[in-house]
Amino acid sequence: MVPAQFTFVHYVEIFQRYPFGLWYINTLKIALTSTAIGTTLVLLTAYMFSKFRFSGRKNLMSGLLVLSLFPGFMSLIALYIVLNQFNLLNTHTAIILVSAAGAPLGFLYAKSYFDTIPTSLVEAARIDGASHFGVFFRVILPLSSPLIVYTSLTILPACLRILFSPSWC
Repeated sequence: MVPAQFTFVHYVEIFQRYPFGLWYINTLKIALTSTAIGTTLVLLTAYMFSKFRFSGRKNLMSGLLVLSLFPGFMSLIALYIVLNQFNLLNTHTAIILVSAAGAPLGFLYAKSYFDTIPTSLVEAARIDGASHFGVFFRVILPLSSPLIVYTSLTILPACLRILFSPSWC
């Protein structure tokens, strides 16, 4: 169980024989970009459903909830066709788009968090002349740093799963 001697020969060999460094950088680039885009989309979607009232809101939320119940592999053929038509097959952009596009389906926990933020803060910012994006970036996001961390940490493993799944190899 315990090796007779410790050596770094195998680590050196993996970098000499394979482009492991490039693989590692590509994985980090794709995972971090997907996480950033996915987190932004989740937060914007949740903010929209939490603070805005519009017709069809409940139906749209129910539709997104039903869509999130279906497993992701059910859309693989449609994704392949779309990515093929845009000449994005076997590109990093395709992986980033696919992994970030599915992220907003998990918006309900973020919406619940945004529901706890008092509406009076949003109204006060609007009276002071802030736009909807100004309210979101200057009032809501600073108050929701735990949610941002949680959302990022839940999206990141999904991005890494997509990267290491056999379908993308």
